[in-house]
Amino acid sequence: MTKDRVREGGARRAGARSWRLAVALLAAAGLIMLVAALASRAQSGGPADTGGLPVPAAGAPVAVTGPVSGGPAAGPASGPTARTARPRVEVAFRAAWGSGPADLGHTRPQEGNPEGPMSFAVDRGGRVLVLDQVNSRVQIFAAGKVAGSVPLPADTFQDIEARPDGAVVLLDRLGRRAVVFAEAGGRVTGEVPLVGAGVAEGGGVTGLFQRDDGTWVEVEHRDLVRIADAGGRGDPNRPITPGRPTGDGRAFLRAALDGREAAVVLRQARDAAAFTPLARVTFPAPILHLSALESDRQGRIFLAAALLRRLGDEGSRTDEAEVVAILGPDGADLGRVTLPPRLGPEEVFRPIRLGADGNVYQMSWDESGVTMRRILP
Repeated sequence: MTKDRVREGGARRAGARSWRLAVALLAAAGLIMLVAALASRAQSGGPADTGGLPVPAAGAPVAVTGPVSGGPAAGPASGPTARTARPRVEVAFRAAWGSGPADLGHTRPQEGNPEGPMSFAVDRGGRVLVLDQVNSRVQIFAAGKVAGSVPLPADTFQDIEARPDGAVVLLDRLGRRAVVFAEAGGRVTGEVPLVGAGVAEGGGVTGLFQRDDGTWVEVEHRDLVRIADAGGRGDPNRPITPGRPTGDGRAFLRAALDGREAAVVLRQARDAAAFTPLARVTFPAPILHLSALESDRQGRIFLAAALLRRLGDEGSRTDEAEVVAILGPDGADLGRVTLPPRLGPEEVFRPIRLGADGNVYQMSWDESGVTMRRILP
């Protein structure tokens, strides 16, 4: 059974084309979605100009800013959502590298890809379930410390979701090519194959989503396919939605790169036939990849991007930052949060996500271990 990971992405960049031309090309090309959680790159460097957006070191405080350039594509930023977002950012917990009861595992083999925790989920009570697949377990954190552990039947899982009953849902794209359901004690209660109507191959799955009506998987950053019902039984109908549903249930979302330093958020109302541009979000440095597209029950949208900064007089060194742009339901720019990057070569499948408790979380790490940050919008 191989543990090689498939990197997601394949951004089609619009280069220096105008905004309107870029959107037309994206529509003609099928509005290619790039919300991948690609492998993080281990780069470091000293302080330098960041285009006006301060980037903290791995252990430093984060930066919170108000609206910046690049407002909504459909109309000006006005009305009740056109206000500065001042979210609070706090450290939810830290965990050292290792295999002990409170640790999280990582590995850097001579052959093969370095690995750390691939993903995490947050339940309605605010507990953080970290997919510690290197140690074949799920580590559960509450109130800043380990509160439990769920043993796993394999170390090839790449994404995780939490069910309201305390069970976990696990995605294995490349080994079992299935979604596995396990009780809080680790006993496997069900397994549903990925490949079938709407899913041509396991490697094409780019996300796992547990909703009230069942278990959904995202395919190539575009459509979502329901592969299991609310009881964890395989869905013979496998319905499809055209994108990620907004938290308020009114529409579907996609995102795509638009040039080197901008991304487009696209929205399709449930009663509409096609996606239309909602907002064009600009960033102060080239985008390595989009790392999250989330929406809460208030309809706010969280678009995260990993940025590449060139440092030094001749750009001989590089550094990274992770920026979360907060948008209103109408696309208004509500503000930005700049977070430290992951400092290490370990792959990650899903580093940022919206928790069931309504907060946004980011998982980062350095040579000493993992830091989980909580953004309270």
